[in-house]
Amino acid sequence: MLGTLLGAFVLAFGVCADCFAVSICSGTTVGNISFRKASAVALSFAFVQTSFFLLGWALGGLFVGYVEKAAHLIGFLLLGYVGGSMVIDSFREERVRSLSGIWNVLLAAVSTSIDAIGVGVSLSMDSVPFMPIAYDSAAIFMVTFLSVVTGILFGRKLEDRFGARAELFGGIVLLILGLDILF
Repeated sequence: MLGTLLGAFVLAFGVCADCFAVSICSGTTVGNISFRKASAVALSFAFVQTSFFLLGWALGGLFVGYVEKAAHLIGFLLLGYVGGSMVIDSFREERVRSLSGIWNVLLAAVSTSIDAIGVGVSLSMDSVPFMPIAYDSAAIFMVTFLSVVTGILFGRKLEDRFGARAELFGGIVLLILGLDILF
């Protein structure tokens, strides 16, 4: 049991590392955000991440080839859009808050969760039964939630200190993450 839980949390940390990075970068754009609003964004990320993981596991071999072929391009395009928008917004007088709308939150959540489908598919192809998947899902949800809340609030502190430069740097980091996913 302890090994299963430890394995679930190791998997969760691996799957949600990009959520943490994106939330720090996006935290530089959110303006004055409360813990409650950061938690709402984090719940969205955690829900999407966990759903994609379960979807990958449930559908397994049905679309493994499609996910492998398109995941890199989809992740690159989504992170490129969010990162590029942040870079452009960092040069504007009136800055747009990139996680202020549900559309931007969902774009960021989906772009960071595509790899969770691949992980779910790989576990499905290894015939991992439901109970370990349930532990993995719970760990992914909790770790994603905590990392996104922490990342947003930390990114907010960076924005307070560095202003538009923090948003510019965050956008560049997202563009680099997108290129890393592509290549």
